[in-house]
Amino acid sequence: MFASSRTPKPLAAATAARFAAAFCASGCGSSSKTSSASTPSGTTAASAPTKSQPLTAVPNGQYVATLTSSGLEAVGVDVVGVGGGGVWHMSIGPHTLTFTPPGHPASTYSIVSLTKSRITLGPNPDCSTAVGKSQNSVFTLSQSGGGVRFVAVKKACKEDVGALAVAPWHKQ
Repeated sequence: MFASSRTPKPLAAATAARFAAAFCASGCGSSSKTSSASTPSGTTAASAPTKSQPLTAVPNGQYVATLTSSGLEAVGVDVVGVGGGGVWHMSIGPHTLTFTPPGHPASTYSIVSLTKSRITLGPNPDCSTAVGKSQNSVFTLSQSGGGVRFVAVKKACKEDVGALAVAPWHKQ
């Protein structure tokens, strides 16, 4: 028996998967890109970086994102009470932001402030915590992978607004 200098097949497959993920993060042909929170197990943000850029306009309209239960749980979303993995829908209007998880009712937040770089959402009277019922949630906004990326500055009602930051939301 002799030693082979070739890369073992499982390691070669993992390396190829990381390369494909990094290549696709930079713009390969799917219109429903997701972040590391909803990519296959073993892929991390470090292996598939996503470039964020400032938005050119205040976001409004209908958006969609494909989120995973594991990604939602990682940011504190109650996947049983609020919603689990699947296609989520979001609407940003002049005064409200509404997101609808698959198989669950919509959650609507008043918009306290909205610019092309930041959104402040009002308290949610249906939140399970006193903080969520009385305080605002704040996110920075950027363009990422052809969609809008929310980055939490303050999540007052983390069991649901955390869903906004799991992956980029793409215009419908």
